Amino acid sequence: MIYGSNRDLKKVLQSAREQRIPVFLVALPGQPAAQVVLPNTQAYLETVRINMQHIVDNSGGELLFSKDPDDVVRLYELLGRRLGMAYSLGYVPSNSLTDGSFRRIQIKTRDDSLHLSQSREGYYARPR
Repeated sequence: MIYGSNRDLKKVLQSAREQRIPVFLVALPGQPAAQVVLPNTQAYLETVRINMQHIVDNSGGELLFSKDPDDVVRLYELLGRRLGMAYSLGYVPSNSLTDGSFRRIQIKTRDDSLHLSQSREGYYARPR
């Protein structure tokens, strides 16, 4: 866990869902085990990667790994192009209760050849 407690991570994940702002992270790949200095470092780095994935999944964003530090620029350019083509869908839910519960949503296309690169897992039905 990269935060002080499991509760802290849960707060971050909930905030990532509630803010409705996709989080995009660009990271370098993990170092080979032979380069790890401390015994717990490899486990720590794996936990960081998992937590980063949870954050982007909860926000509707994406985690991209760069091959090396020079590849980071290419990934930011890729993100810029993707965000430039971003769109937003809206709908009125059939369940009008605003009870604060998390409602899962799933977006599908009629044409299986079309691919959605991201979508939010759901939303909170909060009172306005």
